[in-house]
Amino acid sequence: MKAIEINGEIKVYKSLPASWKGVMGNFSMLSDEEIKTYGFYDVVTPDYNSKSQELSDIFWDASNEIFTYNVNEKEW
Repeated sequence: MKAIEINGEIKVYKSLPASWKGVMGNFSMLSDEEIKTYGFYDVVTPDYNSKSQELSDIFWDASNEIFTYNVNEKEW
């Protein structure tokens, strides 16, 4: 999965769009480095136990250049 932040909102894509900002029909065929120049980065979902933990809202981790989540303990 990839995500991009647009106007402060993060949009997650299960698959990249075929066309984006002038790249027509083969955007998803670009290299990861080229895709990054358009603002798309990997989404990394950490391992967690869904019975006792939950994921935070997605956020940009600039130091690792990924979109990810924090794992939080569920409050009972």
